[in-house]
Amino acid sequence: MTGRPIHDDGLVELDETGMTLRRYYFPLGTAKRIPYEEIRGVREQQLGALTGRGRFVGHHWSPVLGAA
Repeated sequence: MTGRPIHDDGLVELDETGMTLRRYYFPLGTAKRIPYEEIRGVREQQLGALTGRGRFVGHHWSPVLGAA
């Protein structure tokens, strides 16, 4: 965290300068910090068996170890 949190749901924290994705790197569960300047776009995607919560590897971020 680098600033005062605007949003924090336990998995994703947003502050004035960027976002932190907790439990991002599998299997260690360490966080990844992404400054807003590095975000190139946002896309909505339906969650399914291959694209949702249970997905372990891939090119899209998913909360593999997320809370229920």
